[in-house]
Amino acid sequence: MKNPVNSPCVVCGAGRSRELHALHYPDEGYPGLFVMRECDGCGLLFNSPRLSDAQIEQLYDGSYYVFRESERQALRRAEQLAARTIGVAAQFTDARCLLEIGCAKGYLLALLKARGWDVRGVELSGTAADFARERFGLPVHAGTLQSWLRCAEFAPSPLLLSTDVIEHVTDPLAFVQAMHHATAARGWLVIGTPNADSDHRLALGAQWLGFNPFHIFLFNRANLGRLLQRAGFDVVQAYTYTNGDPPAAPTQIGLRPLLRGALRGSGLLGVARRVRDGTVALLQPRVGEGMLKPRFDAVGEDPLHGYLRSDDARSERRSACRGDNLVMIARRRA
Repeated sequence: MKNPVNSPCVVCGAGRSRELHALHYPDEGYPGLFVMRECDGCGLLFNSPRLSDAQIEQLYDGSYYVFRESERQALRRAEQLAARTIGVAAQFTDARCLLEIGCAKGYLLALLKARGWDVRGVELSGTAADFARERFGLPVHAGTLQSWLRCAEFAPSPLLLSTDVIEHVTDPLAFVQAMHHATAARGWLVIGTPNADSDHRLALGAQWLGFNPFHIFLFNRANLGRLLQRAGFDVVQAYTYTNGDPPAAPTQIGLRPLLRGALRGSGLLGVARRVRDGTVALLQPRVGEGMLKPRFDAVGEDPLHGYLRSDDARSERRSACRGDNLVMIARRRA
């Protein structure tokens, strides 16, 4: 059974929306049509009518595309993602104590731990959390962010990172409110998600990679900023990465080949396109030690801080928030 949701809108309270796309994902196990709607008030894109929470959880099995990438791909993606998010946030805070919400298998946290950071993760997938603990020795809580807040060892963090998570959650307001509780007073939040206002979405229409049966809310700069403000954060900077030119017209290929192609690249959780930004340096695992050893390129510079000098960062789409992947850096008000 599917039920109408998001009326009134979780961001703006509007009660009207229009159908944007009716998509079909039989290969991904999604029953019937996946209807993406657009809120008339704030432009939030959302799936309605929607499966129950229990049915949605059943889609995330061992074949979920994010967990099928190789270690080489995961390491490369982690360095790119760290540069495009934490490396940018370093302009505003020198905190080196990080909580990552939705840390998956822990590659990004392991990268930062190798650089001397104090890190912790929260991951819904028990399998992925076990991998992060066993492979890298990371402190990862298996469960929801809300369950982590109830743990005896919980302590607010001065810096939170959450990428490719909010588009999956069924209650994004409750999620950002939980992140507010998890952030220390005057602490920082870095949140990333596919950008509903991207030029790629406008060019590709229903075949944009941000549309898939796992993404039930898609935000733009205005409505995500509004949601963060409502939850007690002040947005300090908004930008996008994966700012390359969109194709001239949609291509006629299905979701599964697109996802395979994305995993062969190094974009955001398999949905961003590969760009040449000069920030990549492969990491090599130490045999038998369960930890990562960074190997730097280009005169030994730490690639964590190289993204802002890249062509992708210099693109006009970055500040206009027209690229494929939206990032917001926000500060907890109190």
